[in-house]
Amino acid sequence: MITVLLPVYNGQKYVGYSIRSILRQSFEKFELLIVDDGSTDNTEKIIKSITDVRINYYKIEHSGLSAALNFGLQHARYDIIARMDADDLSLLQRLQLEYDYFVTQPENTILSCRYALFAGKKIIGVVNSPTDHESIKKRLLLHNEFTHSGIMYNKKFILENGGYRNVPFEDFELWLRLRNKARFTILPEVLSLVRLDYLSLARENIVKQYALIYHLLEEFYAGEDIFREFGIAGTQEEMIIRGWREYFFWGQGPRAVLLAEVSVKSSRQS
Repeated sequence: MITVLLPVYNGQKYVGYSIRSILRQSFEKFELLIVDDGSTDNTEKIIKSITDVRINYYKIEHSGLSAALNFGLQHARYDIIARMDADDLSLLQRLQLEYDYFVTQPENTILSCRYALFAGKKIIGVVNSPTDHESIKKRLLLHNEFTHSGIMYNKKFILENGGYRNVPFEDFELWLRLRNKARFTILPEVLSLVRLDYLSLARENIVKQYALIYHLLEEFYAGEDIFREFGIAGTQEEMIIRGWREYFFWGQGPRAVLLAEVSVKSSRQS
């Protein structure tokens, strides 16, 4: 049996679609555990309008995504957890294919799948992530290779290692923290659709996100042996990784924030 863990906050726009994509899975032996993080819109009404005995719904005081996820882990009925986000979609065979593979693997396995990006009714592109542990771990020095709506893991393993912390990009931070304890795997099949909501991708939000990622990775880049630990072979590859980090996250993150602040101060002074 699987617990599909779906946290949501003010997700009235898309949560119904996400729920139905889970209820229509070819794999039927699961509970859909929905943790409503204190929504103030019509999220609760929409969820309660969907009748299925596999749905278990909790509404908690608004505490943030990390707290909602940890609450869900504590209340999950089953050991195998499949993550789902409230604005994404799971394709029909997702749970079955992931489950069939997952039960053959060690308990420290963090499993995900390849995924497609979509907006409206159009597929924008497919993210062909690496599938093996070594390549995934190496890529974590730049970005998160996993989509939340494709993740499957063992509840006990995550809880024994502290669960989710109350930080930005809580999932990315968790994978970084588990880099030497977990075994990462991504199935080659596209099993998840990740929604691009352009209203939430405003330039200001992207800049802030890049700044947060830059600082999240800062402690790792400061370590003397960190590149060998992540499987980076030699000075040349290390310099390439550092260069991409500065290009993507400093140039468009902290540096962009700093320039914006200087611009605002200058305009005020003038």
